[in-house]
Amino acid sequence: MRDQNAFLGMGNTGVALPSEYSINEINPSSFAWLPKNNLRLELTLGGLSTKYVNENTNTSAGDFTFSRVALSAQLVDPIRTVIGLRRFSQVEYYTTSFRDIAGTNDKISSAVEGNGGLYQFYIGNALKLGKNLAFGVNTGFIFGSVNTKETMNLSEAESLIIENNDYYNHGSISAGLQYQLKGKTSKWMFGAFYEPQIRMNQLRENQLKNQDDVVLSEKDAEYDKFVFPQKYGGGVSFTRNSFTATVDVIGHLWSSTGYEGNHFTTTDSYSWSAGIRKQYTKKTVWGEVLGLALQAGYNYENSYLIIDGNNIKAQSFTLGVVIPSSNNMNYYSVGMKIGSRGVAVYPLVKEKFFEFNVNFSLGSIFYKGRKLD
Repeated sequence: MRDQNAFLGMGNTGVALPSEYSINEINPSSFAWLPKNNLRLELTLGGLSTKYVNENTNTSAGDFTFSRVALSAQLVDPIRTVIGLRRFSQVEYYTTSFRDIAGTNDKISSAVEGNGGLYQFYIGNALKLGKNLAFGVNTGFIFGSVNTKETMNLSEAESLIIENNDYYNHGSISAGLQYQLKGKTSKWMFGAFYEPQIRMNQLRENQLKNQDDVVLSEKDAEYDKFVFPQKYGGGVSFTRNSFTATVDVIGHLWSSTGYEGNHFTTTDSYSWSAGIRKQYTKKTVWGEVLGLALQAGYNYENSYLIIDGNNIKAQSFTLGVVIPSSNNMNYYSVGMKIGSRGVAVYPLVKEKFFEFNVNFSLGSIFYKGRKLD
């Protein structure tokens, strides 16, 4: 629900934070605050380590992946433009249960693992309307897959594996606003964004395999539509001298889709975050410039899934550091998140996770017009 960028250490906040030393995609209006005549390239890499626990399960998984790449520039004054590719959503879950065997009193153990996610290629444009109001729009194309694998253990030597692979794609659009109130030593910023419902194209493939990964049965590909519900967010930030604090909430209205199945239904999902930043400065021959920045934050989410009457909830604490280069053109950020998701009550599992990212924000002066030799 939240982007992986240089604000991970602040609880993944961003609805009411401007894009200053890093590109903030959560709210496209933040692009309007990017420095004038500045070309910026950003790359984010992320890793995740997860431990799944309940009365019958104790297993681990890990992942290291590319999260985003973005390029910002002022192509047409006064518009700031950002072109990027980012991870739009991520699926990672694990559950266990027992299946009944028809006609008998026997049961077999079953483990279901889900993974995958969607990516978005986007072009964002934002501008300031006066000195205090910013407006921005993102248009893009979403694509990716979500994969589900169920393993049923028939005996110690035999098992059946059901694999469902869903592929999605569609265009997207979102818009946002930010408004600032500035004093001599302080600044308030208010932000909001909205992303309408997306009816994605869906292709589903199904296979039945044995323990040796041999395909026993395969179903013809099915084409359908998948409704990705509307999303919105609002937030506020306060900056005084070198200290910044922010809170925001993002809502994802899954209940409107009506999705449900065996043992699960969907509900509206909300993500609440709060973060703080302490910005230090340093003295150089060019005067006082930005130095090290320290971040901390908290995030709480209720999932869109209700499984066997249990709404899956998550909470996490975050820490981060931003290190500028000597010329203050480049910024290097490291953020980490430690938390848990779900409950360790069979057939559900509790996830204990550690997540981190490394963000490289590389800037240069972007010259336009004629130049004299």
